[in-house]
Amino acid sequence: MPQCLVRPMLASVAALLLGSSALQRVAPAIGQLAVDERIGALLRPGMQLVYESGGVGATWTLDSVAHDTTLGGRAGCVRMRVRTAADQAVPEVRAYCRDATTMFAWDERTGTHRPSRPLRGGDSLRSPQRNGGSALYETAAAIEEMIGARTITVIPTTVTTRDSTGTPVRRLRERFSIGLATATGGVFEERDLTQPGGWRIARSFELTLIRD
Repeated sequence: MPQCLVRPMLASVAALLLGSSALQRVAPAIGQLAVDERIGALLRPGMQLVYESGGVGATWTLDSVAHDTTLGGRAGCVRMRVRTAADQAVPEVRAYCRDATTMFAWDERTGTHRPSRPLRGGDSLRSPQRNGGSALYETAAAIEEMIGARTITVIPTTVTTRDSTGTPVRRLRERFSIGLATATGGVFEERDLTQPGGWRIARSFELTLIRD
């Protein structure tokens, strides 16, 4: 999404995890299974994802999508060129892979895979940050939602960012689609102990339309 909106991240919460190092797996809940779907399986060249945040719309445009590519020894990956703003002249290249339980972001510069998020309900991944803090992904069981006439499987995911003392400072509650390799909606919250539950909504976003 453009700079004026929350970018719901074709894979995730990079703004929250800037400067993070390797993700650390937390033991999953017993009996939870990953969604058996190819990463980016629903994406097509020319597809547009129309988002809305605070009454303002923004359109992501997929200039190209390459499915079932092999990157760094991992097969079944997706590589795309995407423009997340109308005035973005040069598309951004993004590539993702997955295994049975985890999504990986491919770094073309270093030729490495970075664990990006858990894909199994009841699972968690923790990411240390340069400032001594951390971000923790926690997933719930997959659900289905309708976007237009499409049924999309999504994984409810909460990402809680803590400072170097372990105090929660930010939280993102989103619904992530493996097939779209992005979130279909979410709410960014900031820690505010004067509010019920201790969190205040900062902004939100929703995927309202998918154009083929």
